[in-house]
Amino acid sequence: EYATFPGHVVRAAADGRVLFAGTVAGTRHVTLLHADGLRTSYSFLATIEVTEGRGVLAGEIVGRSATTFHFGVRDPDGILVQFNRP
Repeated sequence: EYATFPGHVVRAAADGRVLFAGTVAGTRHVTLLHADGLRTSYSFLATIEVTEGRGVLAGEIVGRSATTFHFGVRDPDGILVQFNRP
């Protein structure tokens, strides 16, 4: 989770296809599927700027952040991939 400023641009981590773009329990989320099978999630968005099924390129805007932003990565089996933030 990252503390962000409302309206900060959120970009796709890599090329992919939008699996989900919508609201869950009152908060906005986007999930992308990438060619290597990884899924990235962009959660707690203020706005969503992509639609399900659409292809996106790395760096393309998927939404804008609210006050908190969560970025996650899952492997093809749905297991959370752990990584260290710089």
